[in-house]
Amino acid sequence: MQRKQLIGLGMVGLGGLLMYGLLRWQPEGVFGFLLMLTGALLLVLGAGMWVLTPGPAHAEPDPSLQESPSRPWISWGIALVCLGVFLAVQQYPKLPAALGLRVGSIRAGEYWRFVTYGFTHRRWMHLAGNLLSLLILGTRLENQYGRLRFCMVYLLGMLGGGFAFLAFDGVGTCIGASGALYGVMGFLLSVGIADRAMMGRFLYEYLIPLALVGAAESLFSPGVSGWCHAGGFLPGLLFGLGYLLHRALSSK
Repeated sequence: MQRKQLIGLGMVGLGGLLMYGLLRWQPEGVFGFLLMLTGALLLVLGAGMWVLTPGPAHAEPDPSLQESPSRPWISWGIALVCLGVFLAVQQYPKLPAALGLRVGSIRAGEYWRFVTYGFTHRRWMHLAGNLLSLLILGTRLENQYGRLRFCMVYLLGMLGGGFAFLAFDGVGTCIGASGALYGVMGFLLSVGIADRAMMGRFLYEYLIPLALVGAAESLFSPGVSGWCHAGGFLPGLLFGLGYLLHRALSSK
């Protein structure tokens, strides 16, 4: 076992313990959000370090870690799951209350809602907007930076959005893939602005306009949790900056 893998394993253990303690304690406000985000970053980045560390020289590379996979299967799969849950919601209108993120439910120990809320949509306009963003932004990240990095960014955005909603909003039930997608947006913006040549026209024709529309929606649209959007965007941005730093250090 290599040193980086040991460090990654330690980060997973530390992040898991921190997350467990925080979910039991449930601190509120900026302090609570930052602590929960730190735990999620340790957990996800530690797992990524474990998987991404190269093995022995004779080992075959895992194709799921390579950039530019042939098809963005993960993005398409998430879109299909969101569509399936949406169709189920039309038949069972109380389903969002059972799957969405609610303060009382998290205090009752229903931590799985941190995942299920991100696949649940009640209105078709909400679903259509998120699926469009997923098929534009998600497929770009998955194709250009690999499936594993896409999954890590998506999960961090989903968790960060949920943590921010609980820490700063907490009113009603939070549902939708927006937190995860803002994480994807944060990652692509950080790496795209730093490396415009790699991102190309996509940066100006899609990414920046979508970011501006998303910011306006977060600030001015009623019934939208801007905190969830911001909480998803921040870890994606940090992950992108970390990716750029790692790439710069590796090239020396």
